[in-house]
Amino acid sequence: MKLKNTALFFGILLVLIGFSLTYFLGFKDNDLIGIISYFAFFLGWIIIVMSFFGKHYSFDKPKFTENKNLWITKTLKNLGIIVIAIIGLFSSIIVTGKITDQRIQKILYTEPNDECIAEVINLESRYSRGGWKIWAIFQYKTLENKTVKKGIFNYGNKYKKGDKYYILYSKKYPEIMEIEDKFEKE
Repeated sequence: MKLKNTALFFGILLVLIGFSLTYFLGFKDNDLIGIISYFAFFLGWIIIVMSFFGKHYSFDKPKFTENKNLWITKTLKNLGIIVIAIIGLFSSIIVTGKITDQRIQKILYTEPNDECIAEVINLESRYSRGGWKIWAIFQYKTLENKTVKKGIFNYGNKYKKGDKYYILYSKKYPEIMEIEDKFEKE
């Protein structure tokens, strides 16, 4: 019982670490943070589910030809346990994403912010959940003369290299920005 509680504690701790990384640092353009966060969610949910259902998981199944009914029963149990872990994993990712987006919007619109002009300096291919996608890399200078680069998914190839946009950014977290309108030369 003590081992189960310890495993459950560490599983929940890993899920909370994944949540915290995304919630507090998810706005940064850093793939390593995302990888660590997803890995923490994955490992945490495997540990949580196995601490509850591990005794029902079958590591040793007979061959299908030897005992079809037992093989099917054990396979369905194993599949059910894996599905529970996957549901937990994706639920955590979706809920964390929504909560993080709300935090970012709150920071952007309730805390001190500023406007400036950002330029698309590059288009790069990045791997994401749906495969390889094109990202527009925006660069802008803050009032404090800090240069910031921020990647944004280039849905429908909307952004072209050299385009300029008015943006709103957070003074406290300059990486949090939102595109307002395209900058047109007069």
